[in-house]
Amino acid sequence: MMAFRRCSLFILFFAVLYFLTVQNLPAQNIKHFDEVLNALSTSDQDQAKADASHFKSLIYDVQPRLYIDKNGFKNSSDSRPVCVTTDPQSYELLYETNPLFEQVELITVNILNARDLNFIFDMTRLKSFSKLKYVYFLCNYNCDPALIRLQWPNLAGSVIVFYQISLPE
Repeated sequence: MMAFRRCSLFILFFAVLYFLTVQNLPAQNIKHFDEVLNALSTSDQDQAKADASHFKSLIYDVQPRLYIDKNGFKNSSDSRPVCVTTDPQSYELLYETNPLFEQVELITVNILNARDLNFIFDMTRLKSFSKLKYVYFLCNYNCDPALIRLQWPNLAGSVIVFYQISLPE
């Protein structure tokens, strides 16, 4: 009986530790949109300025975009998409192997309310995104970025994860 209690406590300890790691650590890596843009724009290097211009273009300009929702995939043009827009209910489709994802540099996840944050975005499962540079969480309410949960090992240097709060008027 005593061995069972020790084993149960051991399992409980590691379950709590795992939950806290998944819940809290990645939030430190999620930057605000303005922080990312300023970091790219204020550099003296020409490449950084070009990166800032390209970053703004991905966000604000019309780009070949793939929309993913509960009804499936919708490509906005005949060319390969460089941006993907999805919602938390459909993000699992990003984990599929799909040639449409090969040129994608930006994934935007639209978050409409607090219920939409009830998921863990597993960046390790984004196998088809060979050119991915940015993951953008667009909150349409005053969300707390610490509640955005990610699985994000070994990608911290290659993919920038950021959020922006855009309150509809």
